[in-house]
Amino acid sequence: MLTKSNFIGFSQCPKRLWLEKHRKDLLPTEIDPVRQRIFDEAQEVELLATQLFSGIAQAYDGNFGQAFFKTERLIRQGAKAVYQPSFRTRNGLFCRSDIIARNGHDRWDLYEIKSSTRPKDEHFLDLAFQRIVLEDVGLGVGKTFVIHVNTDYVRNGPIDPAGILTVSDVTDDVEAVMPRVYADIGPAMDVMGKDSEPAVPILNQCHRPFECPFVGYCWRDVPKDSVHRLGLDDGPLSGFLDQGTVLAKDVPEEAVTARGKRLYLQSLKLGRPIIDRESVIGWLRQLRYPICHLDYETFASAIPLFDGYRPYQQMPFQYSVHVQDSPGADIRHFEYLAETWGDPVPKLAESLSGVIGSGGTVMSWYSVFESGRNDEMGAHLPEFAEFFSSVNSRMVDLMEPFKEGMYADCRFGGSASLKAVLPVLVPSLSYKGLGIGNGGLASVQWRKMVDRHTSAEESRKIRADLLEYCGQDTLAMVRILEVLEGLRKKTDP
Repeated sequence: MLTKSNFIGFSQCPKRLWLEKHRKDLLPTEIDPVRQRIFDEAQEVELLATQLFSGIAQAYDGNFGQAFFKTERLIRQGAKAVYQPSFRTRNGLFCRSDIIARNGHDRWDLYEIKSSTRPKDEHFLDLAFQRIVLEDVGLGVGKTFVIHVNTDYVRNGPIDPAGILTVSDVTDDVEAVMPRVYADIGPAMDVMGKDSEPAVPILNQCHRPFECPFVGYCWRDVPKDSVHRLGLDDGPLSGFLDQGTVLAKDVPEEAVTARGKRLYLQSLKLGRPIIDRESVIGWLRQLRYPICHLDYETFASAIPLFDGYRPYQQMPFQYSVHVQDSPGADIRHFEYLAETWGDPVPKLAESLSGVIGSGGTVMSWYSVFESGRNDEMGAHLPEFAEFFSSVNSRMVDLMEPFKEGMYADCRFGGSASLKAVLPVLVPSLSYKGLGIGNGGLASVQWRKMVDRHTSAEESRKIRADLLEYCGQDTLAMVRILEVLEGLRKKTDP
C-alpha cells in the first residue's frame, strides 16, 4: 500500500521510501520532545480548523476497515463535511485526508491543514496525491485548499479560528503538479517492491524539505570534512561525487561561492586558522565598558499562549547576563526565569532593566534575534520601550568576527554558530552532559515546567537545567571575547 506520506517521502528521496517500508528498525524508538511538540501543535491547529466547518463529522478510526466504512457511510448519509476520511484504491493507494467538504451535489472540496504560515510546494504534491485517490474511488473533487496559520493575528481573549487561520485556494498549484504525481506513482510502487535498497547519491535532499529520519544511517560513512560541508548546490555537489571527490580539501576554492564556506576550505587546506588580526582588533575598538553579555530563551507556538502575541512570535521567558565592568574586572552574573503560568515578559523586562544600565556595550550572539525580541517587548510594554531601544542602540554581535571571516577555523565546520565556535576556542566549556543542550529543548521544557500537571520535583529539575543552560550561553560569550582580546598581544604565526 502506498500512502500519501510514503509518496511524499519518495518525492524527497526514493531511498527514504524503501527504508520506511523495509528497515523500520532504523527509525528512532522514541520521539524527541521537540519533535513531539511539533506533532502536538499540528494537532491543535487541526482541531481549530474543524471549527471552520459547521456540522463536520469525524470519520477517523484506528482500524483501517472501520475507517473506510465510516467514511463511506458519512458520505452516503449526506454529511456536509468530513474530518479525517480514509480512502483506498484497487491498485494499492491510500490516503487519509484532513477535511473534505461538499461543493454542490456531487463534488467535494479538499482541505489540507498545516501549522505552517503559508502553502508550500510539498503541500501541493500531498493534495495532488489525495485528489488522484479520491477521483479513483469515484469522488468528484472540486477545489483544493491549504488551511494554514495567519501570522498577522493577535490574540485577544479566546482564540478565533477564523482569525488565526487562513484558507488559501491552491487549486491551480495542485493542477500544475498533477502530471508529475501521476508519473511518480508507478516508480514509487516499484521502489517499495524492491528487495534491496536503491542506490541514491547523498545530496541536499537529506534535509529538504524535511529532515530525514535515516540521515544517521545513510551518512554513516561520510567523512567529517566531506564535500557536503561546502554548501554546494546539488549540481556541483553531484559533479564532485561522480568524479570521486569526497573530501572538501580536494575541491578547488573557486568552486565555493559562499564566503564563510570558502574560508573554511582555505583553513582546511592550510591546516590552521585564518585570522585577520587587524580586523579583529578594529572590531574590538568599538566595545565600551561595562560589557553586558545577554542571551534570551524564548517560547513560540502556532497558537499564542497569552493575549498580545501573534502566532510563532518569540516570547522571552528567561535571560542570562554576564557583566564585566572594566577590563580584567571580575564577572558578575544576573539571571531571570519565569516560573509560573502567565505572560513572562512584564516581570522579565522589569528585572532586566535593573541589570543593564544606560551605558556600555550589550553583547549578544546573532544579535538580530535579541534585538528583535527587544523591539517586540518594547511594543508589548510601552513603559519599557525607551529601555529596550537604548539596549538595541548599544548592541554588538559577537558572532560578527566569525561570520564575516575575521577569524576562520576549519574546526568550526564552516559554521559561525556559538556551539561550533565554543568547543574550538574554549574546549573547557561544553554543552555535553547538560540536562538541556539547545534552545528548542529549553522552550519545550519551560512550557512543561510551568504546567500545573508537572510534579514539583520535575519542575525543580527543569528549572535548574534551564538556568545552567542559559547561563552557559553568556559565559561562553565572555570566554570567547577573552580569546579575541588575547589577539591584541599575540604576534602573527
